[in-house]
Amino acid sequence: ADLKQLTKLKDQVESLQREADRAEGALEGVMSRLKEEFGCETLEDAEALLKEMRKKLKATEEKLDGKVQEFEKKWGSVLQ
Repeated sequence: ADLKQLTKLKDQVESLQREADRAEGALEGVMSRLKEEFGCETLEDAEALLKEMRKKLKATEEKLDGKVQEFEKKWGSVLQ
């Protein structure tokens, strides 16, 4: 029974190690892509960039909404 239990534990450890290796490889791939595509060296850099990009997106959306409202005000009666 002890040998079976040790074998089972060994299999579980090996399985967990493979899973950890896959996760580490995935993380390395993501970090490589962040560096290549966005120049981010760390996750903190990526989070700061994401925050800035979201801020710019919001400003652009607000500007677009304003322009759409101006357009509708000026041309709305013609388009109906």
